[in-house]
Amino acid sequence: MIGRSYPNLMVARYAPLARGTRGGVDGVEGVGERERKGVRPLLQQVGEARRMYSPEWFSTFSATIPPVVIDREVEALAGLFPVAKYRRLLDVGCGIGRVAGPLAALGYVVTGIDVNPTALHEARRVAPGPVYVALDQRHVGLPGWRFDAAFVLWNSIGFISRDVDEATLGGLHSVIRPSGLLALDMYHPAWLAQHGDPPSPQQGDKTATVGRWLQGSRLHNRIEYPSGTVDQIDFDVYAPAELVAVVERLGYKLDRTMVWWDPSIAPSQDHARYQVLFRRT
Repeated sequence: MIGRSYPNLMVARYAPLARGTRGGVDGVEGVGERERKGVRPLLQQVGEARRMYSPEWFSTFSATIPPVVIDREVEALAGLFPVAKYRRLLDVGCGIGRVAGPLAALGYVVTGIDVNPTALHEARRVAPGPVYVALDQRHVGLPGWRFDAAFVLWNSIGFISRDVDEATLGGLHSVIRPSGLLALDMYHPAWLAQHGDPPSPQQGDKTATVGRWLQGSRLHNRIEYPSGTVDQIDFDVYAPAELVAVVERLGYKLDRTMVWWDPSIAPSQDHARYQVLFRRT
């Protein structure tokens, strides 16, 4: 429906933030004001998802992930996606570019998308190399680009509904080349059900207070910072078998499951996160 109403969007190039544009609908080259007015309500539907993550979240959590964790993720992705075969990568929910930047330094051509323009401007500053695009992930198929592989880390999906997740995964199917790969890194709901509030991270000489609870298949996180800012971050989580069924229905084939990127460890309630690799059919 979007393509029929606004055909220019299907061939327009989303202007990267590296050029100093604002990204999103106002950063689309070749799209007139009428199209912008028509598309803007679609982007407003994800306003809540964008507001979930304040600048303090990125400085308190994303920017303080231990280097050993980032190095392991980069090493694992480089192993799954040999650069000679999978050079063009898409990082969905790239945030401040903590993985996209190192992958670009290894010779990959990386595009990172995120709904939060503030995070993307920080990514441009601290992790140069990739092209960063402000884009609602469910519209990932609109620019008409092509990738050899895509990845979604730290459950950066599920913010609105399962229908929207399927729109995102379907859009990824349209931009990943045949036989290309999709890697998903997800929280395990059985592990979450057994564990209460996570440790509260330090912010300077004060502590951010973190509350976490699982309600059905939706994980709720309330974070209060020393400044008084509060983030309410909510997203769906999937059991491994459920995730595989959804993704395979959309035109992918399961390649392997992993824990901490190790295929010899099966996902279970003993591990907070698990990873699944799919091949696009």
